Amino acid sequence: MIATLHELIPASIKAIPSLFWLTPDALLGCLTAQGVEFEVHQIVDSEWDLVSSSLSDDEIFELVHLEDAQHRGECFLVPEACTRHNLSEFKCHSSDLKRFIHDFDISCFFDGDTIIACRESRTLTIVHHEGVYVHVRIP
Repeated sequence: MIATLHELIPASIKAIPSLFWLTPDALLGCLTAQGVEFEVHQIVDSEWDLVSSSLSDDEIFELVHLEDAQHRGECFLVPEACTRHNLSEFKCHSSDLKRFIHDFDISCFFDGDTIIACRESRTLTIVHHEGVYVHVRIP
């Protein structure tokens, strides 16, 4: 994951030297520093904390319009569970994202910050624990 981010976003080399430093805020800062434009979207129109606790991963998958990210090829996935349980990133093919997220059984996949990166399509999805998401195509 880190090698992919460094390749796609050279501004991340110093700011995010390892998974320990990988946060949505740090990643968004690196994208901004590199001049990559992105649009931040609200997941829901109401208070996220109240709504998020009642949503399943499948519902959040639909709400963040993951298909719009146009991920292709192998994806690296870093959900909050990686931090909480001291796990490395997960990998799956973009065509299996929906199934991988549905079958994720360590905790709720979208329980906090989640980052998905695909080298082949040069795309990122960032889901922030405050209830916003970003899909980015890196030129």
